[in-house]
Amino acid sequence: MLSFWEKQYWIDNGHTAVIGSGIVGLSTAIALKRKFPENKVTIIEKGILPTGASTKNAGFACFGTVGETIDDLNNAEESEIINTIKQRWQGLKLLKENVSLKSMSYQNNGGFEVFDNAESFEKCYESLEYVNKLMLEATGIQNCITVKKHSIGNHLHKNALFNPHESQLNPVKLVKSLIQKAENLGINIVTGIGVKSFEEDKNKVKLVLDNGIEVSFQKLVFCTNAFTKNLFPNLDIIPARNQVILTKSMDSIPLKGTFHMDKGYIYFRNIEDRILIGGARNLDSQNEKTSEFGQNTYIQSYLKDFLETKILQKEVQIEFEWSGIIAIGKSKKPIVEQISDRTYIAARLGGMGVAVGSFVADKLASIFK
Repeated sequence: MLSFWEKQYWIDNGHTAVIGSGIVGLSTAIALKRKFPENKVTIIEKGILPTGASTKNAGFACFGTVGETIDDLNNAEESEIINTIKQRWQGLKLLKENVSLKSMSYQNNGGFEVFDNAESFEKCYESLEYVNKLMLEATGIQNCITVKKHSIGNHLHKNALFNPHESQLNPVKLVKSLIQKAENLGINIVTGIGVKSFEEDKNKVKLVLDNGIEVSFQKLVFCTNAFTKNLFPNLDIIPARNQVILTKSMDSIPLKGTFHMDKGYIYFRNIEDRILIGGARNLDSQNEKTSEFGQNTYIQSYLKDFLETKILQKEVQIEFEWSGIIAIGKSKKPIVEQISDRTYIAARLGGMGVAVGSFVADKLASIFK
């Protein structure tokens, strides 16, 4: 049970509630507070830490590979793909304007798309000129992706496709920086309590929280990504779990930068003297379409074997294993909508929250009224 003080001055009696304290929730609350400084904004987060993928992702500041783009052309129009890349690129620019590079450990080491064999490389290389035209239209960068050899292991094709504009960052430092910005703006952040239901009338939106407490706001914004489906079952949102493993510290590692393979489903990078590798959910896609955190031993074993045989040619010790939940759908276009007079949604980031989160937040603020 909340005290009078807690309900009146901490949670209730505000103008806008933003549900979710991940990258999108924090960025949206900040954008709304800057646009409407007179409004009291409160963030409500069901976890003690942000729940989903914001602090569990690999920390890639990327916006598209040749393999992913070719694959996307099977399901979407060229104009939609250009717009997806443009949103990611613009989102990264906004992110760097909002958060200092130092505070999120932003490092521009470039990104490599690597291949299992010559045939896979040639298929993407044949489309390189075309994909670069799409990249040019989306980002303004001429010849964004080039061919570059790498020196990783002996079992990957030596030619890679290199994007010098791709970077890496520390996702927890990013989220902490956003939290500090939000608090400096006077935004309340309440953690450890979720939303069970909500009801809207002509004057307010009433929220029923996990413990049965009812609070009211003038406006409501859901930034709950994959978990948005719990309250809005008809939305085109599919939860997708990604497995991640991280090695123990090593004397030396043979890579620096971000690396993608298999249309982006497999990704790896250096974190100081460790290697992080994750993804491969396409190997067991049905079981990984879940909003439940947990370990998929089949995928984790595959990732460890890939690391040992394709990258390092030696056994490694794994120190951390975890999973993150992203949101996918039939389209890669994020859902940024006003769904009723007082309720809005910003969700379905497609695993690209780092890149597109700031863009989504600004777009939500632009339609908010």
